[in-house]
Amino acid sequence: MDRAVRAIVLVCAVEAAFRLASPLVPIDVLAWTLVARVVEAACILATAFGESGIKAASIPFELAVGLGASAAFGCLVLLADAAWLALFGVRPLAALRAGGPATFTPVYLSAACLAGPFTEELFFRGLVYGRLRKVFPAWACVPVTAAAFASLHGGLPLVPFTGGVVFALLFEWRQNVWPGFVVHAAGNAALWLLPLVWP
Repeated sequence: MDRAVRAIVLVCAVEAAFRLASPLVPIDVLAWTLVARVVEAACILATAFGESGIKAASIPFELAVGLGASAAFGCLVLLADAAWLALFGVRPLAALRAGGPATFTPVYLSAACLAGPFTEELFFRGLVYGRLRKVFPAWACVPVTAAAFASLHGGLPLVPFTGGVVFALLFEWRQNVWPGFVVHAAGNAALWLLPLVWP
């Protein structure tokens, strides 16, 4: 078993253990998720560092690519929402804002905007996409990994599926997880910011 497959199996086992233990642990769900993601990232980096997609010629440059992609994607989403409203009188983003803004705490920032996106990019793009891409073409790997990513997220499945497609395309283009991590983290932060800036 190669290192990427070993890391995938290990992370799945760790995730299952954390989910089984969750009802038994008297800790906030978001804090428990933070602990799980930190442990999973450590497992990935310890078992399959070279296969995780973390290596890049210039991490600052890749982060800048991610910032640019985040700005472009965010503008596209807001323009599409405004156009949909003008054409059909409905705002698709209203479904994301239905519950009001998330409570922005240090735990939310750490779990949903840092550790969660980082670990998920290492796992879904670095390991899973990277491993599948050795065998299959990109046009097959992008939707498969996006569907796997979306299946593990609650709420509207189209939102994480679309994110999964964007993150996989960024990984395919840049061959590392950093731009996708930035877009992923910015997207999760937008779930909190959106109700404040886009009424």
